[in-house]
Amino acid sequence: MRYNSITEYFSRLQNITLIIFFSGILLFMLLFYLMMTKVVAPVMSMEDESIILYVLIGAAFMDASIVAVLSRILLAKSIAKASLGERMDDYVKVSLVRAAILLSGSLMLTLTIYLFNWEWLLMVYCIYLLFFLLFWPSRHRLCADLKLKPSERDVIHGL
Repeated sequence: MRYNSITEYFSRLQNITLIIFFSGILLFMLLFYLMMTKVVAPVMSMEDESIILYVLIGAAFMDASIVAVLSRILLAKSIAKASLGERMDDYVKVSLVRAAILLSGSLMLTLTIYLFNWEWLLMVYCIYLLFFLLFWPSRHRLCADLKLKPSERDVIHGL
């Protein structure tokens, strides 16, 4: 990713992450609207196939835990690099991988809502969206993930 300043770097990175985030929410809102207007009906009943419900919810939250582990593995290589610019370029890739994996979990929960239309799944979906906030690419998150020195933190924060 090309950028001219730290502010532009975070602006572009957060805009790309927002597009990924809102694409999942847009699909969810479209499906929810279609279900409320009775255009689309749930496919399964809660009593019949409850194991599928729990597997899909568990898989979505497993995605969120995989994000934490996978990002540590991917960041381990970039922490060893000497140049802050190279580490920041690697951080873009890690952030996009995080967002894509969280999007896949969001889509799994959207599929679960489509299959079952259980009202408590809306709360589960909202709780899952909090993981996007947890892994949101910010200045503080970059400093913590890349374990930057105080002088490098000053550059990132613009002090």
